[in-house]
Parts: sequence; structure tokens; C-alpha cells
Amino acid sequence: MKLDTILKQLPFENKIHGNTDIEIEHISLSSKDIKPNTAFFALRGTNTDGHGFISSAIEKGATVIVCEEEPADFNPNVTYVVFTDSSLVVGPFAAIFFGNPSKSMKVVGVTGTNGKTTVATLTYGMLNAFHRKAGLISTVENIIDGSIVESTHTTPDAITLQSLLSRMHQAGCEYVVMEVSSHSIVQHRIDGIHFTGAMFTNLTHDHLDYHHTIENYAAAKKMFFDNLPSSAFAITNTDDQYGREMVKDTSASVFTYGFNNIADFSENIESKLVGQFNQYNLLATYVAGIKLGFEDLHIKKILAEVLPPRGRFELVVNTNGIRGIVDFAHSPDGIQNVLESAKGLAGDKGKVIAVLGSGGDRDTGKRPVMARIAYDIADSIIFTSDNPRNEDPDNILAQMYSGLPEDIKKPVIVIVDRRDAIKHAKEIAQSGDIIMLMGKGHETYQEIAGVRNHFDDKEELISAFS
Repeated sequence: MKLDTILKQLPFENKIHGNTDIEIEHISLSSKDIKPNTAFFALRGTNTDGHGFISSAIEKGATVIVCEEEPADFNPNVTYVVFTDSSLVVGPFAAIFFGNPSKSMKVVGVTGTNGKTTVATLTYGMLNAFHRKAGLISTVENIIDGSIVESTHTTPDAITLQSLLSRMHQAGCEYVVMEVSSHSIVQHRIDGIHFTGAMFTNLTHDHLDYHHTIENYAAAKKMFFDNLPSSAFAITNTDDQYGREMVKDTSASVFTYGFNNIADFSENIESKLVGQFNQYNLLATYVAGIKLGFEDLHIKKILAEVLPPRGRFELVVNTNGIRGIVDFAHSPDGIQNVLESAKGLAGDKGKVIAVLGSGGDRDTGKRPVMARIAYDIADSIIFTSDNPRNEDPDNILAQMYSGLPEDIKKPVIVIVDRRDAIKHAKEIAQSGDIIMLMGKGHETYQEIAGVRNHFDDKEELISAFS
């Protein structure tokens, strides 16, 4: 596609140095991913500045540089397009480059602290059950009409997103369901996507290492709904304290769901999924089905048979009366939801053994809060490593332990090695007990000192029991 064809469709002022009547065959955010006739975007990130890689990109063959700073020396063989903020440009630019695929499909975005993956996966499964070709973009996996594509982020970068959407359109997908993270909203990764609908699940303490305050975090989520077109629908959880705030300024048609407050949709959906939090996830999916034009009873029949996504309150083992469940819960609200559900399953005869840690290089304020919630609900608690990343695991666990009461009256143990922690949980479990393993869910690695090593909670549970 010609560069000037794209620039004419962008609503941003720019300064051009060089020839715009040139063909672009590839676009990239990484100087390591340069092919002939590539347009390289120099973005200012949290940790790195793409302007420092312009020379490298040109050396590898980039012919167009999209940037914010004019270089000291212009390469006569390169066209430079300077914008005030190139992060605002990359999404719309990529959308045009890939032929605006989202305009040819019905794209539904799901945002919220907890439940995004489950709601997105359930909605995708529902569409499949209706024999509709659909795509899924989620934390667990990306799926293009049944074919799985590796997922590395909740919401990929803008170029990867538009490329995925293009592949989905080429595969004949009519619908796309995607998770929308708060990071992707404020970093403009979803700009350029035409959304048919948006869904809000809930908002609780998480990602404050990035957003700093819960107010900023909520504002980031709200931006998604603020930018919806009037043709779209917005589905929000009226039982969440931020539910109505999310949609108060949207141009989209608003529909509410919930059980405790007045809502447009309020009913229990029969399902194999357990826990009140899944009742909300099911109800949100049901409303999406209605708004996408499917029939009420058919939706309910489908949802009665669906299974949870991988690593979301997933029963892994049930041996000698001991059950082992894996979940991705890594926020205070998520920990509370899954532990309360586990307590309900265990009943009066069984105990819940909670195994959890907290990720390194992330929100530190939630660590003692999560620990206290686990202590208050579970019968036995094992603190262990999650993904310590570049932090000292002992420091993380000490911060968690600081959230416990002074007079500890329940069994609490710290085992840094996650594999050993899982083995110990199995050793102390008795018939009727539930081992609730939280934090990593579907992940198949553990990041320690910046290195990712293979580690799968499901595999470890199975191994411990065998």
C-alpha cells in the first residue's frame, strides 16, 4: 500500500521529510523485525524509547520512519513522518494498512479486572455453538476459526492486533471476541478497531503499579466506553460500584446486568460452572448473545453445557476424595471469589488449602491484602512464589506475611519453591479437602530472575498426586 494513501486517511497533523509516493509492504514496532519496504514506528514506551532504534531499523532496510522527533541527519533514501504523538497513530495506521478488517466483522470487547478471559471465552464458545465463524483474542489463547495462535499478552500491540483481525477476516470470521486490558486502552493499542459492542465485568484493586490509583485505573477502563460509536452496545455490571460510571458518557446503547441492583437483565443461568463470580460471567455472556441477535432459550441451552477456560477454576485432580483446582486469581477480589467458591464446594466435611504467591515487579500494595483474604477464608495457607521476575521471592513473601494478624490461629507456612509448596499441600490434604492453587492458571512458565522456566501448575498437581 502506498504511504500517501494511508496518510490521507489519518486525522493527525504531520510533517513529512521525503517521498510519500512509495510502497509499504510491512509495518513494525521493533527494529528487530524489519523487512524490505518496512515502515518503522518509533514509540516512547515505559522502559524504552523507539527513537533510539531508528538507525538500526534503517540499516536493516526500513524505508519509512514514523516518529515524534526529527533526526539530526536525514537519510536521503528514507521518508520521515513526524507526529506529535506517534502512539496515537500506530493503531489507525495499522488498521488502514490491513484494510480495516474490524469494519467487516462484529467485534465485541470485554474489559474489567476479573472475568475477562471467562466471558470472552464463553462468548466465543457460544458463537461456535451457533455455528458462526468467530475469532478469539484472549490471555489464554488466540483462536482463528478453531485454529489456535499463541497468546503473549491480554491485548497484543496495535500492529499484531490488526494483523490478527485481518487473518480472522480472511478466514471468514463473522465475529471477534477480545479481551481489552487497561494498559491497551491508555496505550492506544485498540485505536483503529471498530467495536460492535463492549462489556464491563468489574473493577477491583489491581495494576496500581502502572495506574498508581484506583481512580486512574477506572478512568482507563472508562476510556474504552467513551470512545464507542453510537451504533455499538455497552453492557455493564450494575452490581459493581464502577458499573454505571463506565457508561455514563458513552454514545453506545447501554444495557445493565446484575443481581443486587436494578438491571435490564437479572437471572440465573444454569451451568456446569461454579461460584457466584461465574454467575456474573454467564449473565454477561447471555446479554451479549441477546444483543448480537440470538434467541434467548437457545443461548441458555448452550451456556448450560459450556466449560470454563483453561486455568480458570479448573478441576485438575480428584483423587482419593482430594480435589485440586487451578485458577489465575491474582487480585484481592479474585482470591476472595475463588476461595469462597472452594469453601462452598468443600462444605462442612472438607477443608480448603490455599496455595498462592504474588507476582514480582508488579503492584506491591495488594500483597498483604491478598494474604489476609486467604487467611480469613481458607483453612490452611501456603505462601509460595508466583512469578518473582526480578524481585527477591523472600521479600515478596515477607510483604504478604505482613498482612496476617498478630495472633495467627490457622496453619500458615511459607515455602518459596512452588513445586515443593504444591507437594506439601498434597501431603497435608485429606479426603474431602480442596487444594486451591492460585495465581498462574493457564501459564506454562515461571519467571525467576528475568528467566522463564517451564512450569505448569496443572502438571505439578498431577505429578504430586501420582
